[in-house]
Amino acid sequence: MRLHINKRAERWGEYTQSTGIRKRYMKVIVVNSGSSSIKYATFDINGCAPVAKGMLERIGSSEGRLKHQWNSDGIWEEMTETQAVADHRQGFAFILEATAKVRVIQDVSELFGFGHRVVHGGEVFHEPTTVDDKVIIH
Repeated sequence: MRLHINKRAERWGEYTQSTGIRKRYMKVIVVNSGSSSIKYATFDINGCAPVAKGMLERIGSSEGRLKHQWNSDGIWEEMTETQAVADHRQGFAFILEATAKVRVIQDVSELFGFGHRVVHGGEVFHEPTTVDDKVIIH
């Protein structure tokens, strides 16, 4: 039997010698960022299974509140933390710290992609649109 390995996929995981089965570690984060909150979910690209989700509230205050949930062997666990969160940059850092704490994402190199929900497309965009160079020009 001959095993064909896609070179691009090879970079995203590892193959075990005994089984030839690739283990993927890549994840995608999807966010909905509001004026004072960030809702997010993290998915494993192998099967698009959710592995974590949460919401950070009170961005811009001294009492930012993060509710983070993660799937631990089929059981959803939860933690809540508070700290000062001055802006969205600090908010995203807070979220990444929480995911690292519970080992959902241990290193940013595990991130395959990042999606952001944009609610209003103005007068130009009336349906879901991929944000590419042409869209950015508008």
